[in-house]
Amino acid sequence: MKKNWKYVLLLGTLCLTACMEKPDVPANGPTAVPTQETVAPDTTTVPEVPKATTAPEAVAETVPVRILLENKRIVEWEDERQLYAVIWQNPLMGGEDAAKYPAVSTVFRSLKTLRDKKSEEVVTNLANTAEELKQYADETDVSCYDSTGYFVQRADNHIISMRCNWNVNTGSIHPSNVVTGENFSTETGAMISLSEVVTDVEKIRALVKQTLSEKYADCLFEEWESLYDETETDNLAWTMDYDGLTFYFSPYELSFYAAGVLTAEIDFAEEPALFRDIYMTAPEQGWASAVPFHSFMELDGVNGTKDTFLIGLSKAEWDDFYHKLEIGKNGRNILEYEMYAYEYKTYLATVADKYYLFVEETTENDYKILYIFDLSLDCITEPMVQINAGFVTMRTDAEDYSYGEEVFNNPAEIYLSSRLDVFRTMGGTRRYSFDAKAGMLVPLTNFYTLDETQTPLVSKIPLEVSVLGENTSTIVPAGTEFTFLRSDGATYVEFRLPDGRECRVTREDGDGWPYTVNGVPEEECFDGIGYAG
Repeated sequence: MKKNWKYVLLLGTLCLTACMEKPDVPANGPTAVPTQETVAPDTTTVPEVPKATTAPEAVAETVPVRILLENKRIVEWEDERQLYAVIWQNPLMGGEDAAKYPAVSTVFRSLKTLRDKKSEEVVTNLANTAEELKQYADETDVSCYDSTGYFVQRADNHIISMRCNWNVNTGSIHPSNVVTGENFSTETGAMISLSEVVTDVEKIRALVKQTLSEKYADCLFEEWESLYDETETDNLAWTMDYDGLTFYFSPYELSFYAAGVLTAEIDFAEEPALFRDIYMTAPEQGWASAVPFHSFMELDGVNGTKDTFLIGLSKAEWDDFYHKLEIGKNGRNILEYEMYAYEYKTYLATVADKYYLFVEETTENDYKILYIFDLSLDCITEPMVQINAGFVTMRTDAEDYSYGEEVFNNPAEIYLSSRLDVFRTMGGTRRYSFDAKAGMLVPLTNFYTLDETQTPLVSKIPLEVSVLGENTSTIVPAGTEFTFLRSDGATYVEFRLPDGRECRVTREDGDGWPYTVNGVPEEECFDGIGYAG
């Protein structure tokens, strides 16, 4: 299984989130904060999150749960240059799991309210700082931002474990970078402490100390051991995946800024007696976790061997959108693949003891493409899967039009959104399963689910439609609202009528554009049709 993750560099586009300063907000991270003060003291009362007193009872299986990361940002411009940016994410429960696990869902919603409110204070501070800095920036952007990134390491019915990166820059030589771990009980919503997942805290602390001394002998402070020993256990930053625990130490905690974030990994397989059984079982169908680019990974190979990987992304000097995805394996490149996009997300997935890299790219007009690469190969020339779709994005806040993107953690049930042109350009959601043996994504439904909250179509003329469930047709009068429900993405769209009945409208393309309904051009049939260029 996976071992030794060392995050060397975080790609900016993967960190568009903000924990911001969180006094009393559940976080198992270090007490150190950036040396640049950008946030006013928080006097908001934080919702009480219960501390679990005992480990959850063992269950027969481990089941993935759905997590959304809501993206939010406030950016201020002046004369076509950026003055400051506040960018953050809110983890939320997704789909039916929000109702299935109400305790943790409620905690996430409460923390979302606090983060959103806190962002207003951050904006005030950054606005003042940007005003001071812009005189030194000439006509370029002012380097002033507060940004945080969540990387979900594990999300199942036992624990939701997330790494949180907080990056702040207020014009100093280099930005501040603080890493914390946030670990929640899925059943109760309580923060999970280290003592609740391990059987011997002092033994774990000793192993972490030993790992740090072996990995970073040349860059640790002289007094690092006393600094580490003085750090209270509850202030250690850690996350859990399906291989074990990873501990994080932010710059200046134990080493200089240039050393970056130090990590120490303690694997289940190497120290099984130190971990509680409930956390050592992975989902049978496989699992996935988010990884940033420029990550060093050591994964199981064949016959007990280990393969080392470096996942990189380089940008061309002549074009900000042109990139080259590179995968290094055991010291040599096995892939150089050209990509053209402005944002990327990467996940490592394991299915049947093999590893795959999922890469989602977002190109112009927010068009998304998903690639899957087989890491077991010694030479990769093409992705094993390429699909014009991306992880589902859905509205999470009706008031400010915020959207959350599905976190990929379950290869057996992947929610993807494809761009469809069905009376209107929109996203259609479909569930897939990754069949590693066949090397393909298998649709689990023969239709796409459409967004019911979008503006309905309104019929211009009486229309004959098929009534679902009745095997009959009926004439719907002009002026009727048609609420989008489902489509196969090409030949039909299913709608809900005002009386609650559902109907199917069949589209014909004839000899080409435009599409027709019952032989009539679709724009003569409906108001509200619109396609993206």
